[in-house]
This record gives sequence, C-alpha cells and structure tokens, in this order.
Amino acid sequence: DVYAPVSGYCPGQSIPLTVHVENKSNVQLHLVKVMLRKVITYRATTPTSSTKKSKELVHTVQEGPAPAGTSKQWTINLEVPPVPPSNLVNCSIIDLDYDLKVECVVSGLHMNLRDKKYVTIGTVPLVSAGAT
Repeated sequence: DVYAPVSGYCPGQSIPLTVHVENKSNVQLHLVKVMLRKVITYRATTPTSSTKKSKELVHTVQEGPAPAGTSKQWTINLEVPPVPPSNLVNCSIIDLDYDLKVECVVSGLHMNLRDKKYVTIGTVPLVSAGAT
C-alpha cells in the first residue's frame, strides 16, 4: 500500500510517501521501486485520427528488502525535480500528466507487483504538506 498526503506538488517539493508491504508469501521481496514518470499523450487529427503515448522516467527511489512472512513500512521522500506543470490548458493536441509507479521486485519466475497513482505537478504550492 502506498500513501501520499495530497495529490498535487510543485517542483522543489518532496512527496512524502509511506509504503507499507505485508509479505505473506514464502518469497523474499528484494526491493520496492517508486518512480515518478512523465506521461505525454500526442493527438493527431489530420489526415487520420491517431494517438501516441510517451512515458519518461523523471525520478526514482528504492527501498527493501522485505523477507518472506514479514511486514515492512518505509517513509520515502521523493523530490520533484524542475519539470513543466501538468494539464496544458490551451493545448488540445498534447496532454501532459505525471504518475507514481510502484513496483515490488521479487525473485525467480514470480511476477513483480505493480501499481500507479496519478499526481498533479503545478506551479504554486496549495498546502505546505511535503514542502522542503
């Protein structure tokens, strides 16, 4: 489970994340990766309508391990680097979004667990949560 106090941040702020892992399996969780990604969607309307998505890794942090049969909790501060703000208001052909992708890396032929949450990057801090 991943928790952040708010969903909007500005460049220079830290996103204070609480990551809670309950490993009830018999396989060790090697690490938990938290990645801030920029997601750009391009739209074309002429000559035919098409869409292209581009994902770019902006920043990553990792914690771990969590041995089999244990529970772990980490507090991670993910700093938002200088990036353009979300939601290009006056542009109808480009969408700019950001997400937090969380991946739990396990060993062997087991599948990694993945989840993502969307965050908004702005220009003016709305609250002091996560401010540096």
